[in-house]
Amino acid sequence: MAILSKGAQPSQSTREHLALIGRHAEHAMLEATGGSNSHKGAIWALGLLVSAAAMYDEDSAEAAAVAAKRRI
Repeated sequence: MAILSKGAQPSQSTREHLALIGRHAEHAMLEATGGSNSHKGAIWALGLLVSAAAMYDEDSAEAAAVAAKRRI
């Protein structure tokens, strides 16, 4: 998700690609846990935060700014 988002701007296309990556991660988690989906929400939420952080040019950004990153 970070590689896809590096330097990108929020867009529908980026969101769709992130969703695809998230579904693959969910599938891998279900296989690894024998069908438990206890981490499903965390995978998606953390993935979106990683994606938003990667969209910034700076090496670090304020957590609130990352969480507020949205489609312009």
